[in-house]
Parts: sequence; C-alpha cells; structure tokens
Amino acid sequence: METTYIYGLIDPRTQQLRYVGKASNPTTRLSGHLQDTKPKRPNTYKSSWLKGLTSAGLLPEVVSLESVSIDEWKEAEIWWIAYVKSLGCKLTNGTIGGDGVMATPEVRAKMVAANRGRKHGSIARLNMSKAQLGKIRSPEHRAAISVGQLGKPRSPEVRVKMAEANRERWTGKAHKLESINKMKASHANISEDTRVKMSKAREGSVTPQDVRDKISAAGRGLKRTEETRKNISKGRTGIKFTDEHRANIGKAQVGRTYTEEFKEKVRQGNLGQIRSEEQRARISEATRLGWIKRKERQGSANV
Repeated sequence: METTYIYGLIDPRTQQLRYVGKASNPTTRLSGHLQDTKPKRPNTYKSSWLKGLTSAGLLPEVVSLESVSIDEWKEAEIWWIAYVKSLGCKLTNGTIGGDGVMATPEVRAKMVAANRGRKHGSIARLNMSKAQLGKIRSPEHRAAISVGQLGKPRSPEVRVKMAEANRERWTGKAHKLESINKMKASHANISEDTRVKMSKAREGSVTPQDVRDKISAAGRGLKRTEETRKNISKGRTGIKFTDEHRANIGKAQVGRTYTEEFKEKVRQGNLGQIRSEEQRARISEATRLGWIKRKERQGSANV
C-alpha cells in the first residue's frame, strides 16, 4: 500500500506548530516552501512567516505527524488542520486542507464517524504533545475544556494512568504559596450539599495502611493554627465512633507517652467543658475498667 505523510512546520522561536501539509518527503517539501520567500512570489500568510524566519537566519523544524494511505491523505490533512487549530495553534494554512476542498456537513459527519475511536501512534502523540508545549490557554478555552470533561466516565485503567502521571509529576515538588491559597479558597466555598455528597461517597471506604502511614508521617510535628484547631473540632462535633473504631484508637494509644506540656494542654482544654450524661457515663465506665485492668496486671506481677 502506497503511503504519504502528514507533516508540520514548527517555529523554532516559539516551538509552536504553524503549518500542516502533505508530502511524500517532508524534508524535501520544505525546500519548496522556502521558494515562496523569494522576490516576486505571492505574499501570503505562510510566506510572510517564513520570510520572518529566514531574515533571522532560522528555518522551520519539520515534523512528521502521521503516515497515511495515499487514498486517505485529504481527510487526514483536513482532520489535522482542524485538530491543531482547536488546540489554539495559529496555523498559516490558507485552506482547510485536502487541496482546499471545502467540507460539506455531510463530509464532516463522515470524517467524524471515520475518526471516532481512532488511536494515534506513539510518534503522532509525541508530536501532538510537542505542539502543546509553551502554549497558554485563555480562561474561556479552559472553561470550555472543563465543561467538555464534566460527567465523562473514565475506565479504571485510565484512572490508574492519571494517578501515576500525577504522582511522577509532583514527586519531590511542593506547591507554591499562591497555589496553596487558591486551593484553600476553593475548598472554603464548598456548599453544604456538596460536602454531604463527598461524605456519602467516602462511606465504607478503607484507607490503605501505607497511605495511613504517609499521612501520619506528614502530620508528625505539624503545628496547627488556632483557627485550624477550631475547624477540626467543629468538624468532629456530633461524630459517633463505632466500637471497632474506638478499639482501634485504644490500640494506637497503647504504650504511648505524652509530655507534661501536652498533658497540661489537655487539662486546659477540658476546663469548663460541659459533657452530656451519656459522655459522663462512658468516661466513668472507661475509668472503672481501666482500674480493674490495672489491678489485674499488678496482681499477676506479684504472683
């Protein structure tokens, strides 16, 4: 099967894709483009861009975007031009591609159907990624992307890949203070309805032990502000622990020693605290059982 290439020309100054075309040999085709910069040649958007490069002693970088069948190059070129433009690249192409064929709604529908489920090769994906480097999207563009992602289901495999990519991205890095403040502000405006949904979504979920250990290590020695302490206390108000949870808390406390400073803080925190009858009964029962166990240990030690 005879094949041809869909190629792109990249501006070396900005590393952005500026032209998409078709050629059997993209490198040789570049020579033809450079002929357009000579005097008495028609002045086009593409030729003006190339003249700006050559006057600075530069040449565009040629990149092969995709290898396609000779019978399918028109549709492929039209698709690539439309796709790259949707990413925000300022192409210098004078037409939509395919020798300037204007696609009718019927043709567009066929192109969409033909490309649905299409998977690009590793080289094509790498070139698409390269075309995105250094590009700054407008707030409107970001909002449109966000709307397009809403409600989009992702498979477990995709979720794992996203988690791994984020883990590699942030390993050994720390958020800037500005980013931290933005995240705090976004969480502060969460509605009560959303909080309830988040809480229900976490019901029954079990945090793996390695994650618990990481959280514990990250919080060790952390000094919280008075405002943070109040928020934590407020968030725990009304929470009823299960017997299993209480048992786990008790096990975690075994053998743990507290400094005198910490004990004094606990005493001060309990001063003037009003407890319900149920709480008083629980404290009394826990104290009674504690004394019984202590006497049992002392008795076994004396034997």
